[in-house]
Amino acid sequence: MPKQPQTPQKYIAIGRFHKYKGLYQLRIGLFDDGIESSVKSLKAFGSVSALKEKDDCLQELLSYLVKLSKSLELKHIMKLKEAYE
Repeated sequence: MPKQPQTPQKYIAIGRFHKYKGLYQLRIGLFDDGIESSVKSLKAFGSVSALKEKDDCLQELLSYLVKLSKSLELKHIMKLKEAYE
């Protein structure tokens, strides 16, 4: 992963990577790591104002949590809120 992405496409690619990584981590039971990867994804998308990707990422995350019957703790909600804004 590039430390300093130079183009919007690279930010979007990084965001997608972290989105899928987060969903995988949730699937294997690494809940905190999965949320953290999702936060990184939202931040990457936000860096280039990729609003549709941000919305899709958050929607997929929440849908997946419902599917797993998992609830978010306050600390996770605060991290997601901060990253989404």
